Amino acid sequence: MLDEIDLRTDAVVKTGARILRLLVRVATQGKMGDSIAETLQWAWAPDFPEAVDLINTMLILYADHELNTSAFTARCVASAGATPYGAVGAGLAALQGYKHGAASERTELLFREAELSGNVERTIADRLRLGELISGFGHAVYRDVDPRAKLMLDCIAKRFPDSPHLALAREIIDVTHRLTTVHYNVDLALTTLVRVLGLPDGSAMALFALGRVAGWIGHAIEQYELDQLIRPRARYVGVHPTAADHKAQSAAH
Repeated sequence: MLDEIDLRTDAVVKTGARILRLLVRVATQGKMGDSIAETLQWAWAPDFPEAVDLINTMLILYADHELNTSAFTARCVASAGATPYGAVGAGLAALQGYKHGAASERTELLFREAELSGNVERTIADRLRLGELISGFGHAVYRDVDPRAKLMLDCIAKRFPDSPHLALAREIIDVTHRLTTVHYNVDLALTTLVRVLGLPDGSAMALFALGRVAGWIGHAIEQYELDQLIRPRARYVGVHPTAADHKAQSAAH
């Protein structure tokens, strides 16, 4: 479409909306309702109408979070004058890395392991004994509890106070906080939401991506308006060639 190369703000807003609708249809196998949250609830949690507000809250919490890896990547691509499709595609490529968006998958594995063992403390202790990090805990920015995670768990508790999945999450938090110095993050809250609502496999990453796409579009708009290429400098810090090296190279030729 010709309008995708129109990088003026109004045009990018419309293109961004098209991108979001496209991704929602992919995530829900073609369904599209009045809003993203309503569409996801209808497709993924039809038995829980109250899930709309929770899903919408999660999407908003994920929309933007400073210059994280995927947002910075999307912004760099936009700075080159690439289309919003290119910026979002670059953001998605970064998001799927195991140190970024895919961390939610490891957190789900932790929940499953704790659930199957029936002993949360042993599950956490075994991982620590092997020198493993506890998925869903620790953050590059926050030294205390991730405020997004606290808000999300509070919202879940208001809607589903007696959920066994919420109880498991709280037990994992209590044990990990007792055995380590790291605090829970938004990946743990996302996993809790997915389990409480019984959302399908892969929905955690999809929620993360759909929320963050809106933020990437916002970053792209800002970068297009700046009309400035992001071009950091690099300084060589390796071994410097010596005069002998130059002579050897000349002799070889």
